[in-house]
Amino acid sequence: MADSNTFLISAEGSSYGMVVDPGSEVRLVSEFLRQVGISKVDVLLTHGHFDHVCGVAEISRLFSTRVFMNPDDEIHLKRNNFYLRALGEKRLVDTFEYLPFPTNDEILKSVQVISAPGHTKGGVLFSVAECVFVGDLIMRRKVFSATVPGHNKEQWALTVRDIWPIISAHKHVFLGHGGFTAPDELLIENSELRLLLGL
Repeated sequence: MADSNTFLISAEGSSYGMVVDPGSEVRLVSEFLRQVGISKVDVLLTHGHFDHVCGVAEISRLFSTRVFMNPDDEIHLKRNNFYLRALGEKRLVDTFEYLPFPTNDEILKSVQVISAPGHTKGGVLFSVAECVFVGDLIMRRKVFSATVPGHNKEQWALTVRDIWPIISAHKHVFLGHGGFTAPDELLIENSELRLLLGL
């Protein structure tokens, strides 16, 4: 199974945290949450592909958790285990309940949810202070991969062009795969992105 990044958003000293895209390393994530004193968790999903949601059900069982995802990606939740079997994977995605992103949630008020269709129909980004979490909308060295169901290359190109000013206004870009970087570094490393943006 393809490993993806899982991120924690939390204020220092707080017992509350937001976990972004809990993929396959749930034990490591849950141990880390306990080590830093997190006891209440909300899960934020950038999209519904299996490598970003495999750990959601287990995190939900271990912590007091609400899960948020764009309902336009529910089709992936229904198809993820089919994809995994087709790839010869033994691990499957446990089902979980989710809520659409709220418009006026006091706890989530520090997170701006930005619609980012293309990689999937319901893909979103999360903007928090100087950080933006882009899921799989942009990769470190490439921008588009047609090997995953749900891609719409034309929509994706429009989305990336439209929201690049938002992404580039952040100090840190957290990628679904390959860690984090800065917008300027991403442009240096990603020739496809430069070409798409006409740079």
